[in-house]
Amino acid sequence: YQRRVRGVREVVNIMSPDDLCQLLQKDPSSCVEKLDAASKHLHELTESQKDTWVQAFSTNNGFSRLFDIVSRITLARWKGTIQNAQKTEQILYSAVCFVKECMSSDQGLQVMNQEKYLKTLAFQYDTTNVQQRALVLQLLTYICLVPNGGRENVLNALTALSKIKHYTGRFYALVKSLREDRNLDVKLAVMMLINTIITTTTDLNSRVEIRDEFVALGVTMLIKDLGGTLGSDELEDQFSIWSKELAEDTIRIEQLASQAMEGVDFRDLNSVFSKLEQNCSAKEQLLTLLQRLLVLPSEEKTQIRYFEFINRLVEKVIAQPSEEELKDLFISQEDLAALRSNYDEQIGNLEARITALQEGNLNLKRSPPSLLPPLLRQKKILRISHPPWQEIRPSMARLRLPRHLLRPGSVQGHHHH
Repeated sequence: YQRRVRGVREVVNIMSPDDLCQLLQKDPSSCVEKLDAASKHLHELTESQKDTWVQAFSTNNGFSRLFDIVSRITLARWKGTIQNAQKTEQILYSAVCFVKECMSSDQGLQVMNQEKYLKTLAFQYDTTNVQQRALVLQLLTYICLVPNGGRENVLNALTALSKIKHYTGRFYALVKSLREDRNLDVKLAVMMLINTIITTTTDLNSRVEIRDEFVALGVTMLIKDLGGTLGSDELEDQFSIWSKELAEDTIRIEQLASQAMEGVDFRDLNSVFSKLEQNCSAKEQLLTLLQRLLVLPSEEKTQIRYFEFINRLVEKVIAQPSEEELKDLFISQEDLAALRSNYDEQIGNLEARITALQEGNLNLKRSPPSLLPPLLRQKKILRISHPPWQEIRPSMARLRLPRHLLRPGSVQGHHHH
């Protein structure tokens, strides 16, 4: 490391990775100034020098020590055992800013794409420091774009935050900030993360699944109410991306449906059933389904609620991009027998879920396994063998994410508030 940056040592006050690692181990309570100095130093390095610094810091277990300190402080803060709250907040903010500088290198981006670090990073969203909240969301957004598990790791981190804070859903904190936060940077960071989570997968079903969670929390109405009222072109761009992606996926689902129902008059029940009979090769299962529908309550408003819920499940089926993934929705014979033996209980659960849907609190991933098995599977995290920033850039342009946030030589120095 010292050989690689010897030319820089003469013009800047270098904070070596060894120095910072030793400090984090010996005296973590006085690490604010050192973390700030390291951030400033990293900011002034070239890309190759920064990669070398971050690799050395990681090899010396620097990230493990840093996140261990952050985790202990966060836990103590939640328990209310912190004596010097101001100093604690300074340590956490300096740590997040340091992570930002590290992530502007390929090495840092790879290191941070680990669930154990991302969970701790996501926990730093729980703060009154609006700069820190916006920065945490921005860092999670860029991790979402990293191949080989970035998106899944971010989703798991948000789930961990929701569980430890007892939120009603893994995206509750994001939507709450979009609704209530007065800071435009935080709102913008929220929308960037939402759009990135939804669009960074080619699986139509996964996009529908995730988007449904946001819709149930009221994002569509929020965007409609906030659009054109905040005076932020960047935020309007993110609102437009949400609407555009939603419209494109809706058209795709309709296309898939229309391919199977070509020539059918959708206003005529007889025409629809006639086509369904022609296309159906599993008539016994179709008759069983129709028999189930016959026992639905006849009251119009109640029926509408039932059919809206059933329609959501059907949308998820037709959104499956392959037969292999469609297997995830099949109901086993054992599950089917359980449904039949507990039919009244299942109907009661269905009514409760429909009521929750109306109240905007339904998370479809919580549906019973016999009705809707989880569709988002854990993926094994693989080591990235190529620079992740090369992979990320096309998605950054499509999602209109600012290139100046993380790349070297363009990030403005941070300060405490």
